[in-house]
Amino acid sequence: MISRTCRFTPCCLCLCHLWSSLQEGAYFVGRKELLSWLNQLFQLNLSKVEEACSGAVHCQIMDCIYPGHVPLHKVNFNAKFDYEYIKNYKILQALFNKMHIPKVIEINKLCKGKYQDNLEFLQWMKRYYDLHYQGQDYDAVGRRKLAMNSHWNVGIDGSRRDWNQRFHCDI
Repeated sequence: MISRTCRFTPCCLCLCHLWSSLQEGAYFVGRKELLSWLNQLFQLNLSKVEEACSGAVHCQIMDCIYPGHVPLHKVNFNAKFDYEYIKNYKILQALFNKMHIPKVIEINKLCKGKYQDNLEFLQWMKRYYDLHYQGQDYDAVGRRKLAMNSHWNVGIDGSRRDWNQRFHCDI
């Protein structure tokens, strides 16, 4: 709950003001704008908001904002099942906690892949990105390729799975 008596000073981090600033304008971004933003920024070809339900895209958004703080090598970019999605969201929630981001991820709702839940979380992520991204260069495909060399993204037979091909990305 947001405190109405909070006294914000520039020298301290006030979670109340951070939270309220994230809520302003967060839910006014449409589905098409979100998909266009994700596809352009990360060189993807997502056609539906629900395709982001694995949590991998969200992890990469945070990696773009906080380079080197997200353990992308632990993110399963090829996740297809709920239990794989949950691992990705736990990585994301751990980052939120580490960076003192006052957001609890409703993992069980997002994993179901329902439109409204995923739309609202993507809208929140977009607003967070708009407020905190510093404009540094980000090689989305290169970061995914680097992560793809980890054990999470190797099949039982040793073959590499390619998230970029799954989403029809240009490499």
